[in-house]
Amino acid sequence: MGGADTSENIEKLWDTVIQKIDSEITRILKLPKELAKSAKFMAKTMMKRRLQRTKEATPEAIKGEEKPRIRPPKKLEKPKEKIMPLDNFLGQQ
Repeated sequence: MGGADTSENIEKLWDTVIQKIDSEITRILKLPKELAKSAKFMAKTMMKRRLQRTKEATPEAIKGEEKPRIRPPKKLEKPKEKIMPLDNFLGQQ
């Protein structure tokens, strides 16, 4: 919707554009106006909770030109076992 990059802009959108959309949907579906208000309150609460949990991405999470600080562990080599065909194994017994 544009301008939803800061919480202040999102609040402005809630009070303008989103409110108009909610009003039209409520009118078209012939829903009670209180339902739209309740839905708006729940959506704003979920949005605030989601924003509170966000953190800046760590350099390791962003793929770029820099080498990551944390490297994945190297895989251990399995000891090589001598593989014998089943026919040979059964013929030795």
